[in-house]
Amino acid sequence: SSSVVYKAYPRFKREIRVACKVMDKQRLSLSMARKDKIVRMARNEATLLKRINHPGIASFIACYETPSHIYIIMEECRGGELFEHIIDSSDGLSETDVKVVATQLAGALEYLHARKIMHRDVKPENILLQEPGNLSSVKFIDFGFSRAAEYTRSFLGTAGYVAPEML
Repeated sequence: SSSVVYKAYPRFKREIRVACKVMDKQRLSLSMARKDKIVRMARNEATLLKRINHPGIASFIACYETPSHIYIIMEECRGGELFEHIIDSSDGLSETDVKVVATQLAGALEYLHARKIMHRDVKPENILLQEPGNLSSVKFIDFGFSRAAEYTRSFLGTAGYVAPEML
């Protein structure tokens, strides 16, 4: 809600496609304390993404910060959200499809947890398909709530996807 993601490409290599997450720090119409917290979260996201490299996580390319904006450059995932893929499927996902997706995502979560990183907002909207229709190409995105820690008492996430014991 504090950023906009654009498809982008380098001026001199138009065949390379990336996603550019842009946060306009000046347009955050919040209290100064809340604004600072969101900017810190964006910086934290970039810092954590620099540390990770896994096929189940959208690849970090670069981060740039100006006095007015933060730009996080990631690999482009052309297949759309897993959420949309599920909704658009007339019969949902087959057991075989779910097995493929779950295996890929569990591997990515295992990788993160081995590095003591918590995503803290796992939901179908934060999982993209690298290639349209290819469920074996799922990738986690949006590490804005992520944290480098083994344990936390903080409560974050999207209400509809939070484990019942958290409520």
